[in-house]
Amino acid sequence: MKRMRLAIIGQGRSGRDIHGRFLQTNIAKEKFEVVAIVELREDRRILAKQEWGCDVYDDYRKLFGRTDIDLVINASYSHMHASISIDLMEHGFHVISEKPITNNLADMDKVMECQKRTGKYFNIFQQSRLAPYFKEIKKVLASGVLGEIQEIDANWSGFSRRWDWQTLQCYCAGNLVNTGPHPLDQVLNLMDAYDIMPNVYSRLASVNVAGDAEDYCKVVIQAPGKPWIQVTISTCDAYSDYNYKIHGSCGTLRATLSTVKYKYFDPKAVPLPALQREPLIVNGKPAYCKEPIPLPWVEEEINCTGDAFTSAVSAYYNMCYDAIFNGIEPEIQPYQIRQQVAIEEKIYKDNPLPRKYELE
Repeated sequence: MKRMRLAIIGQGRSGRDIHGRFLQTNIAKEKFEVVAIVELREDRRILAKQEWGCDVYDDYRKLFGRTDIDLVINASYSHMHASISIDLMEHGFHVISEKPITNNLADMDKVMECQKRTGKYFNIFQQSRLAPYFKEIKKVLASGVLGEIQEIDANWSGFSRRWDWQTLQCYCAGNLVNTGPHPLDQVLNLMDAYDIMPNVYSRLASVNVAGDAEDYCKVVIQAPGKPWIQVTISTCDAYSDYNYKIHGSCGTLRATLSTVKYKYFDPKAVPLPALQREPLIVNGKPAYCKEPIPLPWVEEEINCTGDAFTSAVSAYYNMCYDAIFNGIEPEIQPYQIRQQVAIEEKIYKDNPLPRKYELE
């Protein structure tokens, strides 16, 4: 099997601990080979040389001119993602960028224009769309057993405090664009209306962070003929016990990142009783509506194997491999992420937070 030769820009929590961790596995080594690492910090370059044994650089531009690299992974600082991705494509490289690619449409459109002009493969690392639990959620919804979907509630919360660069607006940081791309990409995929700009209502707050970026996000997305969508990303929720709750006319789904549970009934087996205008009376006394026959609930549970940082990463890299080497259309497309960026841009415009810090 032909191996894809990769360069990784950045050896931080994403470049090393997500991309690098997968690419060090035996299954990854069957298809992929890391031939270059780029890292600004000397201590991380030394560690990368020890761990990878490949060429190590302090500047991504030192990759220019190399002809033995099939794909570059851009895991630089968030505010650098768009500009570095453009520079790489203009110098002949296929690129995948960590999220967020940007927090504004102007930069997103520049990236997409560059991709079109250069003809290079470009994608954003939205691997959570390929996570096992999300695939199972989509299967349940596609089956129709929940009936007409009314609401999709995504809750990616917990209780935590943070004081690193991911709390600084000047680094294109904050929970909306750091954690947010995972649930936003998923719910927009469920909405499946990439050609529109939906109505968006939101609130941002900076609560438990040392910097000036948001760590509380409430987002409501509404489009004609689509379910009501709500996304919550909060560091103030010590009782967060689900990631998805989906309401349907015939049942409900509740999911974590490892388990999908759903409960439903067949409405044909128990038709809705006819409308009765007169007050309900039972044994001569006022009564509430009560099913004449108990609803025949069916409950099912799916335990998922793998997660967003293992099997989903593998699926994402296989998608890129097939797109570049075999010409197969990738499931994840930049135009889809453009809708997400448009929504994020509107949320920031609607909820301006004081900017206290700038790049040093």
